Amino acid sequence: MRPADLDHDHPGDASILGFRILWLELCGAAPLGESRPPPLGVADYALVLERGRELGCRAVQFVGDDAVRHPSLPRLIAHARSIGFEHLEVCADPAPLSQALLHCFAAHNVAVLLTLPAGARESAEPPPAHARMLRRLAAAGLAARVGARPVLEEWVAANGVAGVRPVGTVADASLADASLSAG
Repeated sequence: MRPADLDHDHPGDASILGFRILWLELCGAAPLGESRPPPLGVADYALVLERGRELGCRAVQFVGDDAVRHPSLPRLIAHARSIGFEHLEVCADPAPLSQALLHCFAAHNVAVLLTLPAGARESAEPPPAHARMLRRLAAAGLAARVGARPVLEEWVAANGVAGVRPVGTVADASLADASLSAG
């Protein structure tokens, strides 16, 4: 549920390329046998939020397979709200959320994006598990929607500036892979 005004830059944002939405991937420890850098700490994530806000981001979407299971999510939500983010959204699968997390979402007016499984397309009728979770979230007074998880791509410009941008969804990528293997 994106507020309509996120698509219109505030005058102060023009000089910073119109950044409006920060996608913050919350990662846990690597699975046994997988090699990846150590996970970021709360202070690291807080700094990313602060820098995003300084660049003019007004919305943050917490993404990643571990987002709702990340132990620092409630503190990061509170921090994001305290530094002026106008819209907060958390990607989650339709698995039950703890009462403490639901209370945190309600206290900070956090919306929930219930992500579809890879290869699934959005439709008028959500899958049964998603429909049950939508009812539970509505009963808790939370805004929620069903959609595909965004796929982000790293980029580097010729001048060395780097970033990440959305390039589609998990559903788009899965369907493209399926069409390639079928053809």
